[in-house]
Amino acid sequence: MPPRYVALITVAAFSGLRWGELAALRRCDVDAQAGTVRVPRKLAALKSGLEFGSPKSAAGIRVVALPAMARQALTRHLADFTGAGPEALVFTADKDMPLRTGNFRRAVKWSKALADAGMPAGFHFHDLGTPETASRRRAAPAPGS
Repeated sequence: MPPRYVALITVAAFSGLRWGELAALRRCDVDAQAGTVRVPRKLAALKSGLEFGSPKSAAGIRVVALPAMARQALTRHLADFTGAGPEALVFTADKDMPLRTGNFRRAVKWSKALADAGMPAGFHFHDLGTPETASRRRAAPAPGS
């Protein structure tokens, strides 16, 4: 997994945020001290291009607490890959461009990464934050045990 995408996967797995919400996060949405991220917008890929907008519903605008593992990955990511300004996108593709699913899948070799991780066929990025995935995470043995 390219280092640029480790925190994206980790935060997705432990936060329940959708792809578009993660792609739209800005540095100002992250409270590293409190270990939270604010979700005020999403990024949608439309035929006409990328468009920032409100989440799917009013309930989508929320603050999400991150567990320690996700908080640590996000803190490292902010230092290594995110621009310094408050409006800088947290998760970007190469050259600080907004994330697009196709480019992400190619960059991380998604199908191979899933196979290497022992994930079932048909597993999708949005499956990372589902309750079923969360129960598998809780039941999984700790690395090295």
